[in-house]
Amino acid sequence: MHSPRTKSVDTRAGHLEVLVWEPALPAERGPTVLALHGFPESAWEWAPVAEILSGQGVRVIAPTQRGYGAGARPGEVSEYAIEHLAADAFAVADHFGLERVHVAGHDWGASVAW
Repeated sequence: MHSPRTKSVDTRAGHLEVLVWEPALPAERGPTVLALHGFPESAWEWAPVAEILSGQGVRVIAPTQRGYGAGARPGEVSEYAIEHLAADAFAVADHFGLERVHVAGHDWGASVAW
């Protein structure tokens, strides 16, 4: 089991903490999964799954969504609308230079993924 690296990604809402699990053998990296957590979780929710996937050559990128981390907590309820949350997910994908990505979501993250 290995620890993910942590990145900070700028979005309109502020800075999102993003956990990245790289495959054990980066030269064999296959697809990337953008994993969106549910309520009231964080990106760490994905750790058990990310460990398995990264062992199979999959990179897993899991942001702590707005409202859950210290760096992105807008004060207005309207700033938590799905279109803003989806824009955050796109910002994370853009930060990593991803044109295509598999998206997995749990609970609230599933609504954003959809």
